[in-house]
Amino acid sequence: MKQFHILFFVRDVWEPTTSMSATREGVQLVSLDGAVYAVGGDNGVSILNSVERYDPRIDQWSACVPMSYRRRYFGAAVLKHKIFVVGGSDYDEDHNSVECYDPRMNRWLSLPPLLMRRESPAAAVHDDKLYVLGGAYMTSESNTVDIYDPLSNKWEAFTPLSRAIEGMGVVVV
Repeated sequence: MKQFHILFFVRDVWEPTTSMSATREGVQLVSLDGAVYAVGGDNGVSILNSVERYDPRIDQWSACVPMSYRRRYFGAAVLKHKIFVVGGSDYDEDHNSVECYDPRMNRWLSLPPLLMRRESPAAAVHDDKLYVLGGAYMTSESNTVDIYDPLSNKWEAFTPLSRAIEGMGVVVV
């Protein structure tokens, strides 16, 4: 993916954006403060730690500070006006690393690692906590659910999923 389309609800029309600087597969997109962030991924040659920010008001991408780790097939969510990225893979190594991007400071902070390494987990926020669900380590899918509490800066295990799964989407209703 190098370009995506935005739905303008008022005009009921989809319009393409300008292209990102890098083609990205295994990327995560998140929305924060009216902007879209494209985080990490794989450009077909290497796994990326780069981050691009799209401003729909001016149809322009700009570079942000890169993550500490290159990663693809990871989880991402927005919590307390910060972007959290969890797990993922860098070629043959699955991550348990967790990073948090503060756009106001334009910097990434390392956080305590996940309780297990995993690629392709889902991530969502509920009640000011970050939930990480499923994923896979090496060739084994997982049913684990971990919760990060930013107040205590700790992870804890939660009730597992009914079955092991990776690469799924998740929303909070």
